[in-house]
Amino acid sequence: MGFFVYRDRQGANAPATRRQRRLIARYLPALLPLLVCGLPSGPTRPVSGAAVAQEANEIGDQIAALYENLSSCAASMGDGERWHIAETIQREGQRYGYDPLFVLAMIQVESSCSSTARGPTGSVGLIQLQPSVARELARRVGIPWSGTGMLTHPGVNVKLGLHYLTELEERFQDPWIAVAAYNLGPGRIARMPRPLARRTRYVRRILSRYEKLLAEAAGAVQTPG
Repeated sequence: MGFFVYRDRQGANAPATRRQRRLIARYLPALLPLLVCGLPSGPTRPVSGAAVAQEANEIGDQIAALYENLSSCAASMGDGERWHIAETIQREGQRYGYDPLFVLAMIQVESSCSSTARGPTGSVGLIQLQPSVARELARRVGIPWSGTGMLTHPGVNVKLGLHYLTELEERFQDPWIAVAAYNLGPGRIARMPRPLARRTRYVRRILSRYEKLLAEAAGAVQTPG
């Protein structure tokens, strides 16, 4: 998936802070079935219960960190919604090969983490999508389309948004240009000189936010709770 490929960043599986452990203790029992069912599939092989539990706990640590980052968003949300968005970011980021912190950066820039956000040109949701584009994406992904209201559901919105970004990256063969095309549209970006497309204001905003999140994550690793 290019520069933003999902990978084991420094600290991605670091021990949770005290606050994160409290969050995990509170929410993990209810989410454990979802986490286990959502583990990446691979060749059939024996997997011990301890290994599954360890991986689920590592995922839980990552989700707890995302949950805390969501508290800095401008949009107000309850604990349950914030946890649901964090779980969605982790799951869909892993599914499509993007670092969840990069996905979070997109969401913060696009909608300030509001699942009901409406853009001035009609785009909707966490990772702003035009309904006409989303309808076609849903057809390709195999999600029955029931109207624009679907895009206010975090799971649908983030899945379709990252699927679209993946398609753009495959088309342009450049992750920076794919991000620009997500914002300005592939047709406009195709007519733009590639060096200029890679330096659009939107790309700079996403990267600035992503770098800040990475720096904060590195700082949390160096000073664990």
